[in-house]
Amino acid sequence: IIYISHLHTDHYDEKLLKRVKNKKIKIIIKNFPDKKLKKLIENLGFSNILELDAWKNYKFYDLEFTLIPMEAGNSGGLAQDLNYDLDTSMLFHDKITNVTFYNNVDNPILLSTAKKIKTIIKKKYKKLDIIALGPRSASAYPQCFINSNKLTEKKKIIKKTFLKTKKILDILRPDYFIPAGGSYHIYGKYMKLQNHVAHPTNSEIAEYFKKLNTKIIFMDCGSEIKGPKFENNFKKGFLTKKNLLKLKNYKYDYQNMKVPKNLDNLFLQAKKKYFLILTKLKIQPKWKIKIFLYNDIKINKNYSINDIGKFEKLYELHDEKIKKKSQILNCYMDKNLFYSLLNRKYNWTMAYGGSLIFFSRTPNIHKPDVLNSLNFLQA
Repeated sequence: IIYISHLHTDHYDEKLLKRVKNKKIKIIIKNFPDKKLKKLIENLGFSNILELDAWKNYKFYDLEFTLIPMEAGNSGGLAQDLNYDLDTSMLFHDKITNVTFYNNVDNPILLSTAKKIKTIIKKKYKKLDIIALGPRSASAYPQCFINSNKLTEKKKIIKKTFLKTKKILDILRPDYFIPAGGSYHIYGKYMKLQNHVAHPTNSEIAEYFKKLNTKIIFMDCGSEIKGPKFENNFKKGFLTKKNLLKLKNYKYDYQNMKVPKNLDNLFLQAKKKYFLILTKLKIQPKWKIKIFLYNDIKINKNYSINDIGKFEKLYELHDEKIKKKSQILNCYMDKNLFYSLLNRKYNWTMAYGGSLIFFSRTPNIHKPDVLNSLNFLQA
């Protein structure tokens, strides 16, 4: 079986799935109201797709699994009207080895959700053996926000994610903890932003969580766990200085996209759809989004944009009837990236999560709905 948690391209990988020759293999996903993920999988030729209902126990030979839904739209528990039913987690139990494993994936899990999982484990399996949980953010903040104190904000975010992770571990009490969702490396022309990504080092994780009655297993590229004692086997050599220098010269896929002359018309189409969707969802956008487009953004030694005022185009998204705005969000990006977003070649969440868009905002407060609403801006 293949479990696909959600449709972000670091979890739903078309290139990898195309290499799977057995198109009758069982693929398990959540029974999402939006059938986009199912249609994407079907388009690749797979026919044996099992859509799971949340919180129900399923059996497959000697394996049991329970799908855990996304019950919060953001990891900080902030109020929002745009609640995405997007991600999932999975609780597995192997009846032969009697091992129970919880994989949180990218799900911004609430403490109340963790308590529900604990109830299932206590009732059915007695204890949790292994948990894969990310003690880090997966955000464009602070590295892509030009009006933030990046070093100070990085430390704050790491501290907050550590605290929340500890609370979840205190509830679930696993024997082994895998700090999951390992750090990534920004490549290409924005590579220097890596210094400000809010990801702790393995030594920082080990130091913070050393007092837990849980053994930490670090995994990264090339790692595997095997043996009755879950010994860690790490293959070094991938993220060498030489390889990292090569990454700097790589180009992003969108850089090869040619921008057509009708970009203004595409934006107007997307803008119309954007407001239609918000109206349908009964959401009044009290914010203003300004999109500054450049031919080729360059960043300076201060990790900001060179010649920030020399943009090619400016597009605006706001309801003119609303005079007082709750937030003004400025987005700065390459023109061909914007075109790729409008025509659905790129995903907005993956673009800003992948540090391809720069931002500034007034006030400098995270308001989830403002940024998330951009996912509706497609022609």
